[in-house]
Amino acid sequence: MYRKILNTMLGRSIRRSLGRFVAIILIIMLGVLAYVGVKGIGPAYTDSATTMVDKQHLADVTVTSTAGLTHSDVRAARQVKGAQVMATKSLFALARTDDSVVAVNGYTNNRQLNRLMLTSGHLPRHANEIVLDARAHDYGHYRLGSTYRFAKTSHLQRRTYRVVGFANSPQFIDSTYNQGNANIGNGQVAYFAYVPARNLDLNVYTSISFYFQGLTHGNSFSDGYKVRAAHKVTLVKHALRGRAATRRRS
Repeated sequence: MYRKILNTMLGRSIRRSLGRFVAIILIIMLGVLAYVGVKGIGPAYTDSATTMVDKQHLADVTVTSTAGLTHSDVRAARQVKGAQVMATKSLFALARTDDSVVAVNGYTNNRQLNRLMLTSGHLPRHANEIVLDARAHDYGHYRLGSTYRFAKTSHLQRRTYRVVGFANSPQFIDSTYNQGNANIGNGQVAYFAYVPARNLDLNVYTSISFYFQGLTHGNSFSDGYKVRAAHKVTLVKHALRGRAATRRRS
């Protein structure tokens, strides 16, 4: 009896304030949808990022040196158990058209780590070919087949190239275009470029990258990964112990 009366009064109240009732239901539904979206998007982004990191073999540890790294350093690095090692050469240069600071990297056909993700074109095959950061479009009217020129730069054997590709790099995923600092131009790297490694006239390497298969365990942002990576850093330091002092004496 009481339940019947209560249901009648409830139905009457809803009919008299139907607009308010619908608004409350919609607000509740919106809140639930927002909560589900927030809870679901985090793991989805993490899975997507980890898949990209593993697929492109993004380095777990990178060693850099202002004095350069020698072949002896690379041999010492290869002693780290379970590590894939890649030594690279790079330098900073100014784009001739707009004086943008460009991080110029040497590309080799057997590049195994920090693999580029092409958005168009192909990777460098000949000495006069260059691949630009996909965001280079924002700094100049570059397109496939166009000519790209650097200002006069030490240790860069060739200054004029043909653009054969645009790419993204797993090393630079910051949407704010923060790609690091440089010691030329305005001090801020605008974008990266890849040219054949033989065009960089450097007798030392600028960095050594280490990649450990399966180190992420499916989540490159987990506390477990940070612990495992820290352990690998310890192994790398042990392998390169004393190399800095040797380099200073050479």
